[in-house]
Amino acid sequence: MVGKVAGTAAVYETMVALDLVKVPTAWAGPPKLAQGSGAGKTVAFLGAGIAGLSAAYELQRAGYNCIVLELLDRAGGRNFTARRGTRVVEDSGPNGRTEQVCDFDDNLYMNLGPGRLPYHHRRVMHYCREFEIPLEVYVLSTTANLFQTDAAFKGTAQPRYRIASDTNSHISELLGKAINTHALDDELTEEDRARFSALLASFGGNSPATVGGETPRNGCGTPMALEALCAANPRLPLRELLNSEFWAHRFYQSDEGEWQPTLFQAVGGMDRIVDAFVKRLRNPIRYGCEVRRIVNQPDKAIVEYRDRKTGKTKRLSADYCLSNMPLQKLAKLEANFSQDFKSAGDR
Repeated sequence: MVGKVAGTAAVYETMVALDLVKVPTAWAGPPKLAQGSGAGKTVAFLGAGIAGLSAAYELQRAGYNCIVLELLDRAGGRNFTARRGTRVVEDSGPNGRTEQVCDFDDNLYMNLGPGRLPYHHRRVMHYCREFEIPLEVYVLSTTANLFQTDAAFKGTAQPRYRIASDTNSHISELLGKAINTHALDDELTEEDRARFSALLASFGGNSPATVGGETPRNGCGTPMALEALCAANPRLPLRELLNSEFWAHRFYQSDEGEWQPTLFQAVGGMDRIVDAFVKRLRNPIRYGCEVRRIVNQPDKAIVEYRDRKTGKTKRLSADYCLSNMPLQKLAKLEANFSQDFKSAGDR
């Protein structure tokens, strides 16, 4: 069900969370292939995404003749950066075919696919170092981000840090009242009550020194606070916070591995990584190649594809074929795959 809703990447993360997939604790670098071990052998790659490009790059270093077939007119797959002049074409089934042309100002861009590199993406980091691709910090969310809704705060935008700190303050205050009225005695011992009260004072910034609803977390209630700032920004009323329903708008982001700082991005666009692979391939990528048929033979693989530019059907014979196509599309091709493989594709 996870796969149907969110795709294979979500399935992988879910299996990791359920401890169904063992994730290596360390990465020892790219595969160590003996120099010249691929001499005289050809590998056909179906798809010029990062997986296909990196595999072709490594096998090429071992002496293999690598030929990459790509359906689109660009490399990168999901890694797609839009700049002035970029054409974005989508075939969306019932909604038909749409086309947009990017009209950003010069030097502006937008990563339409992957936009960040978490600290544990060590393989990509490795190639960024090897290819000398400059990286910069990617700021996912800052406490200065503004949240606005007509349902609360008289329609004025509020900084994220104020909403967060004042919400924590109200939660802390309400739980403190529950403890003081012994409403949680069934859950807490006397020692627990004292420790929990101390936790709440730190969590919400509530303490006997707190004055007028000001809390250290929103910049008030401390010796360093500016009187004018605190006078203009008292604690947001709880009812206003509830009316805003800020939590329903991705206010609380996940802190799991994919999102934990420090995050990085390639300077100038994530497709800088794609470009670095492409220019290191000896054979030019064959674009506009629609794979139609795959025939596995004992000593080779034959790939039939349609060249979209000429409309002609061509054949490529290779010692090996490495497919990076989505499994759903691969399963629809005419091919002599094993029954087990076909069954897996049908799922």
